[in-house]
Amino acid sequence: MDLGGTAVKLNATLLDANTEEHEHRFGAGARFSTLAAYERGAARLPLEVSFAHYQSVAGSGGATPRLSVDQVRVTVYRRLFGR
Repeated sequence: MDLGGTAVKLNATLLDANTEEHEHRFGAGARFSTLAAYERGAARLPLEVSFAHYQSVAGSGGATPRLSVDQVRVTVYRRLFGR
């Protein structure tokens, strides 16, 4: 409805114009963890550090972007109660 309360009709076929996209990505990553060493008492902190890289290798339709994504994650585990 518009501001005057009148129903507005829209042409929904315009939404289908050049909007379908397909993307194929390839990725690889690595992770370092001290969880097992922490359980043995050989590490001060239980943590994990990971890195991942993803790259678009193919795509079609519309304005499909060629993306490159790098992700770094650091997780430190802490107990709420105990130790």
